[in-house]
Amino acid sequence: MHAERPAIAGLPAQCWQRLEQAAASADDPWHTPALANLDKDGPQVRCVVLRAVSAAERTLICHTDIRSPKARALAADPRVSWLFYDPVARLQLRAKGTAEQLHSGAFAEQQWHALHAGSQALYGQDGPPGMALTEGQSAGQERTHFLALRCQIEQLDWLQLGRQAHWRAALRWRGGQWQAQWINP
Repeated sequence: MHAERPAIAGLPAQCWQRLEQAAASADDPWHTPALANLDKDGPQVRCVVLRAVSAAERTLICHTDIRSPKARALAADPRVSWLFYDPVARLQLRAKGTAEQLHSGAFAEQQWHALHAGSQALYGQDGPPGMALTEGQSAGQERTHFLALRCQIEQLDWLQLGRQAHWRAALRWRGGQWQAQWINP
């Protein structure tokens, strides 16, 4: 645990380094964050796999099925919020931004080829996510239904829960750089 509040100037870099670490390790608690968006019925939230991170581009990447309700909702309103929590470190990070849907092109192809066969098979299901299953439905390794979500982040909210004190910082992307400020937890 942090015995004292970290230097705020280094906090944006620390956040992005931690996110990159999470994307690279399936054992990291931040590897499966919650992703929230809005649809016609209100807020929706689900766990996703953090597939890639780019600190330079301020992007977080996950995947979904192009036929999913999430994809339809994001087409109408691309705003997203991510929630990462590490219960051992008692560290929470919230990230807000907008999602870009990439179904074709070099980036989507690179993301598709980075998946193992078991994950690729999920996008070859006969029906869309949430559809009732019937006997004999098949799965294949089709690229047709695969969608990469590249989320550009504009805001971070960092919260360290300490034993005797909590520290929270708001980080906003403004003027080509991260501006960080301590705020009440």
